[in-house]
Amino acid sequence: MKMVVVAAAVSHDEDVKSYVTQAAFRKASRKMTLCFDAMKKAVSSLADIFTPERLAAAGLILNSGFGEIEATGGFLKGLAENGVARPIFFQNSLHNSTTGFLAIQYGIQGPVFTVNHRTRGGDEVLDISETLLADSLCEFCFAVTVETVPPEFSGPTGVDREGAAVLALCSEATAAKYGLKVLITPDDVLKESAHHPRIELPLTGLKSLFRYDLITRLADRLT
Repeated sequence: MKMVVVAAAVSHDEDVKSYVTQAAFRKASRKMTLCFDAMKKAVSSLADIFTPERLAAAGLILNSGFGEIEATGGFLKGLAENGVARPIFFQNSLHNSTTGFLAIQYGIQGPVFTVNHRTRGGDEVLDISETLLADSLCEFCFAVTVETVPPEFSGPTGVDREGAAVLALCSEATAAKYGLKVLITPDDVLKESAHHPRIELPLTGLKSLFRYDLITRLADRLT
């Protein structure tokens, strides 16, 4: 089975400013909102294909190197300063809270995974996606990477690029079945996967891993 990309999207902070006033995003984190917007772009690009029924059966795998670090910091800060463990901060601090939010918003009921593998997270996501598609556990699979780092957690080198990237994946046979244009071929994926960009992590503080991620690098080709 050969896996191909049929839709892709990237989202940054300037793309999600309008979500702040929407009730559904009142308690959503930056990562959740960025992921939602990137998914919206990818799904909208093939609106006739990604019907509610197909979305419900789709797979979803999300990678984040640091997870919901803002919520984690807020939870620990509140606990240290006030002795109060705020439930909303705690539940949003879990790595899979972002994935759960995205799955709920798009009605995805197929196989859902959260991956945390620092600089190799995107590679792991695509490996799992290919297995799900090869085993016919889903017809389409959304591969997502998201990364944000609060400035107060960064070191002298700064936060670096933040955002969310989405790839809509399926087999070559499925792409042919629905007459979908293949945007990224299996050979393209293999070549990009074999390329390992040099990653210079700071000695102190944190730095966003977003631009180094395989999913981001592939999505950048199309956006």
